[in-house]
Amino acid sequence: THPVTLTVQYINYTNEDTLAQDWTVTVTQADPQPTGPYTVKSAYLLDPGLNKPNITRWADFWKTAYDREQGGFYTNVGDKGDPLNERKALLSQSRNAYAFARAFMISGDTSYLSYANGALQFMYDHLWDQNNGGWYSSVDRDGNLLDNDIYNTYKWSFIQHYAKIGMIAMADAVGGARFENEN
Repeated sequence: THPVTLTVQYINYTNEDTLAQDWTVTVTQADPQPTGPYTVKSAYLLDPGLNKPNITRWADFWKTAYDREQGGFYTNVGDKGDPLNERKALLSQSRNAYAFARAFMISGDTSYLSYANGALQFMYDHLWDQNNGGWYSSVDRDGNLLDNDIYNTYKWSFIQHYAKIGMIAMADAVGGARFENEN
């Protein structure tokens, strides 16, 4: 076993007085040891086609959250996909680009590529910091930075890395070729 000590800083940004507090946690975990060769048991891993009904149902739901006028996906949506506010987060754009690219790869439905491309194009047009580089966290419907998003004031590494998952999935889906948006 190897004890690991982590120091975590909790910062509460919900009020005007920022509250920061450090916690120290020691975790002891045994090194995982395989008990033998791994055998895939999940029917969904053995036959990815079994996922198709769920994947297409989820993709069809998220189509309703796509903004056909301004592009991109709304982040906060109701149970019918209707926007609850005008926030469009980078995480939602990249995640939806990933999901729609993968939905295309499972179903063969090329309309899913248009939605993936629309999410990525919204990212490129509105969430990239043209002056300093790096990705912003969120914008409004028209692509204006949200003042109330603390992550727009600095470049959080999680956002910078997460931006890539949609791009990578799209490149995988179309063989690295640029796909033009039909939305």
